[in-house]
Amino acid sequence: MAAATADPTPPAVGDVAAQRAMWEPTIGAAGTAQPIPVDVKTREHYATAGDGA
Repeated sequence: MAAATADPTPPAVGDVAAQRAMWEPTIGAAGTAQPIPVDVKTREHYATAGDGA
């Protein structure tokens, strides 16, 4: 997990792709370290912001 955050220069504000690339390994490692219990159900929800994003 430390290797995923080794770059001291954060991505530019608003650079969503770079932010995602920076955090994906960390979030993935955390999910692997503590998997979701089998009796927990998840759902995905989507919303549209006022600017259409």
